[in-house]
Amino acid sequence: MNGLLNKYLPVRNAEGAGSGGGDGGENKGGEGQSQGTAQDTGGKADAGGKANDGGKAGDGGVQPYRVDGIPETMFGSTNEETIDKMAKTINGYRTKEGKKETVKEAAEYVLGEMPDNIKPYLSNLETDPVFATTQAAALKHGLSKDAFAGFVTDVVSEWVEAGILGDVVDVKAERQALLPAESQYLSPDEQSQAINSRMQDNFDWLAKVGPMKGISAEMAEYMQDTLGDRAMGHQVIELVRKMADTRPQPLFGGSGGGGDVRQELSSREQDPRNDPSSPKYDPKFRAATDAMWKDLPD
Repeated sequence: MNGLLNKYLPVRNAEGAGSGGGDGGENKGGEGQSQGTAQDTGGKADAGGKANDGGKAGDGGVQPYRVDGIPETMFGSTNEETIDKMAKTINGYRTKEGKKETVKEAAEYVLGEMPDNIKPYLSNLETDPVFATTQAAALKHGLSKDAFAGFVTDVVSEWVEAGILGDVVDVKAERQALLPAESQYLSPDEQSQAINSRMQDNFDWLAKVGPMKGISAEMAEYMQDTLGDRAMGHQVIELVRKMADTRPQPLFGGSGGGGDVRQELSSREQDPRNDPSSPKYDPKFRAATDAMWKDLPD
């Protein structure tokens, strides 16, 4: 044992502050105390006063604090670096949020410039109830103006490509095709009134006279919805009217809703097209009514 102590004693004395056997022992104790203190403090400072990194895994120190659910890219090699990264991210988010526009009214949602393929389908947005509903929903759910425009544009484009929206209706051309021949030399306003009158006459016939001709309310509604926005559709309705008006029996079978042909003809007589003093008087319609009365059995 003494041999081992004597063998390593010079080395230990060289590291300690003692210069002799006895003095070296005392300094060894002090050295041990000093080393213990350094270990307790996690190596925060060395003899030169420089900060040591006590958090490196290789040194057996404390690991940086980590929180579950945070992306790996947010962590740094030290807690300070992690905080710096998070602060930068938070500041960027706050800056972005601060630039967002506050939408107070649904009417503020507009589409702006639209792709050519969807323009024909969105030409009358100011009076389109579906678009108004879309604007209200966007306001309710807090969409930004840019998000709204992008969303609607993308969705409608997909619908157009898939053929969901059908063919584009050229309203101006369809209305012009319904202009009566006798009204072609009138003013634009008068022409528009003549077109409206022709269309409304067809709708009124379906609703009022149609049931007496075997056309149920459901059939009339279907004909108006599917045919009413095209010129050719109105021509079909007018053909049905002509066929129905030239015969007293219901066009599609059954009793015509009233069962009494005389009662039906009495109702037909109330149509202003039978009245020569009415601006809607139609000689052909009057003649058809007279023919129906004539064909009635005694």
